[in-house]
Amino acid sequence: MKNKNRRFMYLGIIILVGVCLVSISVQAQISIVVGKSSTQKAEMNDLKQVFSGTKVTWSNGSKVQVADQAETEAGKKFYDKFIGKTATQVRTQWMKLVLSGQASAPVKCGDDAAVKKVVADNPNAVGYISTAALDGTVKEIGRID
Repeated sequence: MKNKNRRFMYLGIIILVGVCLVSISVQAQISIVVGKSSTQKAEMNDLKQVFSGTKVTWSNGSKVQVADQAETEAGKKFYDKFIGKTATQVRTQWMKLVLSGQASAPVKCGDDAAVKKVVADNPNAVGYISTAALDGTVKEIGRID
C-alpha cells in the first residue's frame, strides 16, 4: 500500500512540475498586437523596424502609433531578444524622430493591460504584451519566443 501511495505522490509531483514548466514557457513569450478590428499587417522585419524607430508608417501610409512598456519585464525581453538594442538606444532614435516632426512619441504603458487599451482604441497602434495576456480585445500579428 505504501508503494502505491508513493507512486501517486511521484505522479502528482511530475504533473505539477510539468504544468509549472508549461506556464513559465507561455509567460516567457511576447506577442506583438494590434486592435482586434485593425487591418494592419506586417512581417516580423517590418515590426522590428517600427519598434526600433526606423519605420514610422504602415504599408497603407498611415502613421504608426507605438505602445511601449519598456520598463516592464516584457519590455526588457522584447528589446533584448527582438530589437537587439537597449530601450535607451531605441528611445534616442525615437527622440530624434519626434523632434524632427517625423513621428509621434511612443505611448508609455506600465503593463499589458495599458498596451491592450492603447491598441484597442487606435487602429494604427501596435504594441507588445506577454502572450499569456492575449484576449479578445487585441489581435496577435507576431510572436517572440
